[in-house]
Amino acid sequence: MDASISKTVFGVFVAAAVLLGGQLAAAMSMEEACGDASGSMAPYSQGRWLPWSPDTLYQEGLDTALIDAQRKQLTEMAEPFMRLDALNPPRGVEARPHRVIGARQSMGEPMAGSELMIQIFHPTYKQAGTASASIKLSVNKLSPLFYGIGGGEIKDEMGAMFLKPIYVGELGGAPVYWSGRPRDCIVVYKAHERPLWKPVSQERYLLAQIQLMEHKIEDARSDFMAGRNAKAAKSNGSMDMAQQEELIRQMQAINPEAAKDMEKQFAAMRAKMKKESPGIQSEADREFDRMGKPLYTEIDKFKAELNAMTPTDRAAQGYLGGTSGSKVTLLSRPDDSGARPIIAPATDYFSKQPHQSNIQLLMIEFKSAADHPPETIINVRLRKELNWRQFWQFVGKQ
Repeated sequence: MDASISKTVFGVFVAAAVLLGGQLAAAMSMEEACGDASGSMAPYSQGRWLPWSPDTLYQEGLDTALIDAQRKQLTEMAEPFMRLDALNPPRGVEARPHRVIGARQSMGEPMAGSELMIQIFHPTYKQAGTASASIKLSVNKLSPLFYGIGGGEIKDEMGAMFLKPIYVGELGGAPVYWSGRPRDCIVVYKAHERPLWKPVSQERYLLAQIQLMEHKIEDARSDFMAGRNAKAAKSNGSMDMAQQEELIRQMQAINPEAAKDMEKQFAAMRAKMKKESPGIQSEADREFDRMGKPLYTEIDKFKAELNAMTPTDRAAQGYLGGTSGSKVTLLSRPDDSGARPIIAPATDYFSKQPHQSNIQLLMIEFKSAADHPPETIINVRLRKELNWRQFWQFVGKQ
């Protein structure tokens, strides 16, 4: 089978699983999801705090008052973390705070967000300029909860779809979700009760999957046709226009009359190729349809499952990952073991006309890039040592 066809067959057959991200989880405790503080810091040498790294300004033309307000807000939010025993001093690592002003709007946020990062550097990782762990606070941004939970996404004309985050507990009354990676989790603070996501129907999910597979087939067809045309041109001793023009230009400098003859020869060659092109195209179409038959069969299966649904079934909340779900689409029943709802971000969560520096949403991500005991234990200790209720009271006043 042609390489482009083979690649597309694989892409289509795993399309239904793109949301699963390869890692599902049943109910688990916060310690199981986010790690515990077992182990001692005693063997590790004293680290140090590095100065604030220069601020990152993602957007040009931001109001000076907004820049100053976000810088002040992020600095004040960093202080409770920087005062904790776990980082005074850091053990076996170096720590560095960093501010991002005017962070990108990616999910309908009505204002420029901001980010605070406390990066933790293990000596091995620091040599490569990479943080081996971090605490990241994202202000007024929806994307960390969805792109940071370890699953994939499917898109349609209404936007992206994800699996519902896995709830593992609370910190000071704020929900904590597992990110999909060992020892990593996300804490979410909401200033009001509007939901952060909305349910995705089985119909929307199936139509998006069908559209995704059809796009994959068309992309593969385009690549296949381009390869066949290039092969035909090569067999005829042809070359592309740029090569022809370059040869003509070189010949003009040597022998203008010979350059004119060369130009006529190339024109005749192009006319011959154009005349033969429909036949080459038809043959390539037939060859693609023959080798790509499994792709069309898979789409037909999805369409058949959709057509068999009642209107109630089509409108019902979609679930994926259950142990007894559909073998074709992977859609599951709500009561299937391991099934998780398919959701879409609620891009209307934010107030329409907020003050640019008000905190409507705050997400705190605890991340570890490697299984190094110092930064793993520090991350867990930070989560356990912080007075979360007091911190949320501070955030609520912003």
